[in-house]
Amino acid sequence: MLWSCTDLSVAYRQDDGKETIALRDINLSIKSGERIAILGPNGSGKSTLALIIAGLIQPTSGRVLYNDMPADIPTGALVFQSPDDNLLGETVREELRFCLEQYVPWQQLDLEVDLAISRFGIASLADRKTSQLSGGEKQIVAVACAMMSQRSIIVLDEPTSHLDREGKKFLWSFLDAAVAGEDPRAIVVVTQYAHEVSHFDRVVALDSDTIILDGPPLPVSHPPESPIQRPINPTKTNRQPILTVNSLSQVETPGWELPENPLRDITLSINHGETIALCGPIGSGKTTLALHLAGLISKFDGKRIYQGRPPVMIMQFPERQIFCKSVEEEVAYGLIARGMSKPEALSQSRDALKRVGLDPAEFGHRDPFSLSGGQKRRVMLAMASSIPSDLYILDEPQASLDDDGIAAVDTLCRSWNGQESAYMLISHDLEFLRSLTGRVIVLESGRVCFDGTWSQFDLSHNYLPSN
Repeated sequence: MLWSCTDLSVAYRQDDGKETIALRDINLSIKSGERIAILGPNGSGKSTLALIIAGLIQPTSGRVLYNDMPADIPTGALVFQSPDDNLLGETVREELRFCLEQYVPWQQLDLEVDLAISRFGIASLADRKTSQLSGGEKQIVAVACAMMSQRSIIVLDEPTSHLDREGKKFLWSFLDAAVAGEDPRAIVVVTQYAHEVSHFDRVVALDSDTIILDGPPLPVSHPPESPIQRPINPTKTNRQPILTVNSLSQVETPGWELPENPLRDITLSINHGETIALCGPIGSGKTTLALHLAGLISKFDGKRIYQGRPPVMIMQFPERQIFCKSVEEEVAYGLIARGMSKPEALSQSRDALKRVGLDPAEFGHRDPFSLSGGQKRRVMLAMASSIPSDLYILDEPQASLDDDGIAAVDTLCRSWNGQESAYMLISHDLEFLRSLTGRVIVLESGRVCFDGTWSQFDLSHNYLPSN
């Protein structure tokens, strides 16, 4: 047996001394060459189990064996849920060198790095700084490093959550090729998407901190229906603009180098009550544009005019917005900054947590960084739901969320739509966007290549409008 655990439990101790059970009474074994999917709702312990399998944390109780010996050192290569947590090198090439130098003689290192770059189709990223990659680009690089390692267990936590359609297609084709080639390594993938289990020969399902299913995947002929069923009201006409940008272009300044495809000549307006999708291939500039629209960065030529209450933005990786000691303080911070008394803000914070499915009695006093990726995103949704604004911008709001979490996004968007607030959703999931927006803006290589309604947009042509 390559890896196994017996009666394993993991508990995290909070700052107040209380323990939170992440996993309980887990018994699991992994053979060489197995392809395993780990499924489960937010907070069920999937990422903790991934950390245990990779050998990056030790259990509170129970036994872990690797090749029939006690496992007390890292045993697997892990791609974290947030790809920023994986990257150490200044450039992509340096990141690959750092990974491969543990396994390859220095005389062959450059050749192996070039082979890895070719194998994963990342030649255009090779000499770029990792800090300036998009979320999807970082995810591809992190997966490439893990797969090029010589670890006998590869663990990928939500590897498709920030990839576009082509990125997902490439990843699955690569993993399927590894299966066909009888790669001796075990590959474990954490995913929220039941339709992805067709790529695996075994599924381990978690719920309430323990394993509820371990066996072959059930056949899935098509993706399950989304919890979002009713199309949003189409965007109305004759509305007053809340935000306009004219001839927006990125400029290079000290400490801020231009990406490979900088934003160029962006001119658009957002009207009160509009429901907008922003999409495009990874690296097309979606997040950069969103940050500018939200007023969070200003290294641009052009003009931005905003008229309304300050915009609210949820970033692609919620960890970048979290800094308070407790969940309820995190949600209340924006209200207090806007002049609300702390007691009232904390009361509204608890109400907002309930709206997104987080029990304030259970989660209110928790350290936000102790939460799962999906739970952190729900905290940011609660924050957004508590702050009145005329414009909400959500970057990959459905990433890492289970069905209940996506339903919370649906409810939140519909409430904003009913209040005549505008919102913009950024995602690679076009069906998710179609259900919640009336207007779609497509970026490609830093430029707007389409701006219109969904009826003018043809999904069969990837990111191009219909003829």
